[in-house]
Amino acid sequence: LHLSVKLKSWIASNYVTDWWEDGKYLRKRYSLPVNNTTYGIDYVLTQEKWTQASRAANLVHYCLQHRRAIETETLTPILIKQLVPFCSEQYRRQFNPCRIPGLERDYLRHESSSNHIVVLHQGRYYRLTLVNEEGGIAKPVVIERMLNEILEDQCGAVYGEDIVAILTAANRTKWAEARLQYFSQGVNRVAMNTIETAAFVLVLDDEAYIENEGDMEQLNKFSGRMLGSAKADRWYDKSFHLIVGKNGRAGFNADHTWGDGLVMSHLWEYIMKKDILSQSRNQGDFGYDEMGRCRGELPKRCPKPFRLKWNFTDHCVRLMEQVKRETEILVNDVDSNVMKHEQFGLDYIKQQNLSPDGFVQMCIQLATRRHYGKFVSTYEATATRLYREGRTEGIRPCTEESIQFVSHMMNEKSTNRSRRAALEAACQKHRLLTVNSMIGKGMNRHLFALNYVANKKGQYSSFLNSFTSQKFIMKTSQNPANQTGLLPEVPATGGGFGPEDVNGYALCYFFSKSGMYFHIACHHSSPTTSASHFASELRQALADVKHAVDSCNSE
Repeated sequence: LHLSVKLKSWIASNYVTDWWEDGKYLRKRYSLPVNNTTYGIDYVLTQEKWTQASRAANLVHYCLQHRRAIETETLTPILIKQLVPFCSEQYRRQFNPCRIPGLERDYLRHESSSNHIVVLHQGRYYRLTLVNEEGGIAKPVVIERMLNEILEDQCGAVYGEDIVAILTAANRTKWAEARLQYFSQGVNRVAMNTIETAAFVLVLDDEAYIENEGDMEQLNKFSGRMLGSAKADRWYDKSFHLIVGKNGRAGFNADHTWGDGLVMSHLWEYIMKKDILSQSRNQGDFGYDEMGRCRGELPKRCPKPFRLKWNFTDHCVRLMEQVKRETEILVNDVDSNVMKHEQFGLDYIKQQNLSPDGFVQMCIQLATRRHYGKFVSTYEATATRLYREGRTEGIRPCTEESIQFVSHMMNEKSTNRSRRAALEAACQKHRLLTVNSMIGKGMNRHLFALNYVANKKGQYSSFLNSFTSQKFIMKTSQNPANQTGLLPEVPATGGGFGPEDVNGYALCYFFSKSGMYFHIACHHSSPTTSASHFASELRQALADVKHAVDSCNSE
């Protein structure tokens, strides 16, 4: 098996990525929402006067600016230590792709270029052509005009149109069968092709998000809506949705198949900071005027939005309604909590000469041990983009060193000095695992490749199969900051993803200089999980570890 993998490494640009995408994503038959989606939410500390149409118009324009930088290869690559670049191959599939359902295996359809986006509002679909033949991108004021026409359109959705998107949330085989039966000809095929070839999907929601930035319950609700929705207002096959609420608050929902969270975080940081910069200075055709509308003058002739047409049978609509009920059960079972930690952040941890990521992971281990009464399988994703077409590797933060640290923290007889020493050892081990994973010395993806080859050859291995099919109770990831290098360094709110195990958690965290955001998700139906309870455990763990460090420093 190892020889087969080694032979592939000699002829392929990356010996694991295509197998990983095939086995981890494209052959999976589960529903995409929650199970295979990531999300990000607005920078809630920024609040300007804008309208839904003007905010969406500016963000759409910045998205297309980012796409142009990718297409012209002028996007500055992410550099490690300002020296070594990350592979940017994933960016090529960020815009224009769509995951097409298959009876046994899906595939990614990727257009080399696309001059339009699709807008979804009140169950109606519109095509907006935003790039002209010369490659020029429509100005925000023009996009705003088109979006206002959509918002003012009094024509309702046709029969079945308002719930057709829910089919993309179905079991993949069920969706593939429905696609073949109901979307292979006529107006449905034309509409489907328009959506699948769009650069991305813009959703104009009727709901207002985070009207009070200090209300954490609103933030929890917002994050849950961005992770998954059962309202048939997401086309989950697309690479990502830009979602703008009635009050202009925005977020995104992205499919995990084509790329990883780092790439979407990069785009999100870019459009958020460009939007902030446009408000802080007069940038001509960008930003908002005193009335909250887009700056700039309208040309004499503006393109019009084109309404997509559909025609559904009763049987097809009944199938949509059935899938909608199934999706409601899935989405409504998600328990989301966004924890804002303001007591300390990146600066404090660095002052202690500790790895910030290692510090937080050890706090997670302490909170997990208190919560479950035992240590559980824990996963943290790290990028392998130092290699061409690299995606991720898995770190196992629950090490012998982390267990020793947690034991010292829970032992009342342990001194703060011994706790500090155990913390340093655990953080050093975690950093070593992180570096090794980034430079190709991890084990998870290699064992996955061996198992993939074994299954293809009919050489079943119980060890490889059990190892690669393992579901982690605690699945974690760090949301990176300042990938764009754009100023100002406004504290972001981050984003997250769904839990892997029905009795486990998904936890994504984001650092600022003086604080942190934690996005926690689990299932209501599990008797052993509660997002708010775990948030309390984590907050206490952070405080206890800081107290131990400070007490040791003062001795």
